[in-house]
Amino acid sequence: MSLAGMRDGTVHAAADAEVATRIVVAFVKHVDALVADLRRDRGRFWGTRRPVADALSARARDTVTHAVQVKLASARANFQRYREPLVVQALQQAAASQPVGQDQAHAECPACGSVGTVTGFHSADSAWSDGPGGAREMGLDAEFTAESFACPICGLRLRSSAEVEAAGMPLSWAAGCDNDHEL
Repeated sequence: MSLAGMRDGTVHAAADAEVATRIVVAFVKHVDALVADLRRDRGRFWGTRRPVADALSARARDTVTHAVQVKLASARANFQRYREPLVVQALQQAAASQPVGQDQAHAECPACGSVGTVTGFHSADSAWSDGPGGAREMGLDAEFTAESFACPICGLRLRSSAEVEAAGMPLSWAAGCDNDHEL
């Protein structure tokens, strides 16, 4: 079955039940990612079914945004339990000094401002540039992409890249030698 055939059948299933809608939303998100990776026009791919795909994508964003707002509010309430500024400062310093793994980076928590840990992956693309004397030089543009986040201070847990984005955190950034992001 072709991707277009799957598109047609899946979009028609969206009108059925709640469970089918969740499956269709996941399908639309994955197809959109695939279409983007292939550098194809999303509107052209979905064609007359684009309004359905757009509505499903909007619903998914609304659901994730609501869930993240609840998580942020809960994390802020957890953070309020620390009443002594010196205790908060000591906890934040301890969190900031924790080493991170190869697939991790430090990032500021959107709920409490403490240092948390982002888990994700690194990717690199080669880039050619003109060097001295007209010589061509190849360099690497390394990027870190976030897939989840955890704060040891307030307890915030973002379990997907969609949640990371909905919390207002960047999804990716240039990867340097240190594993810290905007600290």
